[in-house]
Amino acid sequence: MKNKNRGSYAGDVSNSKSNSEDISSNPLTIGGRMYLKHQRHWYEEGNIAFLVERTAFRLHGSVLSRRSTVMANLISVPRPSPSNSLTDSNNQDIIIDGVPFVVLHDKAKDFAHMLDFIYPNALPAAQTGHLGVHDLMGMVRLAGKYMVDDLLEWAISNLDTKFLLRLDHRSFAKALKDEKRYSDPEFCVKVIQFSRECSLPQFLPLAFYALATKDWSALPGAVTCLQELSLDDQCRIHEGRVVLTREVLIRAWTMSDNHGAA
Repeated sequence: MKNKNRGSYAGDVSNSKSNSEDISSNPLTIGGRMYLKHQRHWYEEGNIAFLVERTAFRLHGSVLSRRSTVMANLISVPRPSPSNSLTDSNNQDIIIDGVPFVVLHDKAKDFAHMLDFIYPNALPAAQTGHLGVHDLMGMVRLAGKYMVDDLLEWAISNLDTKFLLRLDHRSFAKALKDEKRYSDPEFCVKVIQFSRECSLPQFLPLAFYALATKDWSALPGAVTCLQELSLDDQCRIHEGRVVLTREVLIRAWTMSDNHGAA
């Protein structure tokens, strides 16, 4: 298979460091909305297309179906009668030149990262040094949603070893000292939301500990950020703060008693 925009099927993702670099300057108007073709994942011979945010992807149904049963089921859904108009008012159900265009409510950047792994058909075939913690979170979300199991396992493992959990740490206090990103309350909140959404409780403790042990009142926007959590999780933070404060006071009192006895 060849892609007129890229020149190869497997693709070179070594330069995919920013989403803006992956967008073609060739616009496409569908349903009165303008989309930009993705530079790496617009294959002229593709037989299924997806509209994700303002980015258009034209792909191969056979490739997607081999890696994702969810995609296989989505592709097998009967499509409406073909339309020759690129300005059809219903871009949810439209076929252009025999190619169905399907709207997905995902993030284009995350969808592109998932395709970087699906198309080479090997993990980790893509160069992944540019992927940060939020990129990997997005990949976990989509790999779970579309049941790309090997990608899901790979992304979780990378989060575990490189970003969110440090298995070599003996204490949360040392972990917080080493992991500077946990000094940002917004990051901690995102970790908790991500862990809840993707059923990954192993990433919760350090984020809760960070929020419970720091004074965020002097940091602009921190209180508002914490309110993005559920009421239950906000209560957990406050309860944790109370427990930790009590433990500090007990230890301080014990040390004072021992010092007086000496």
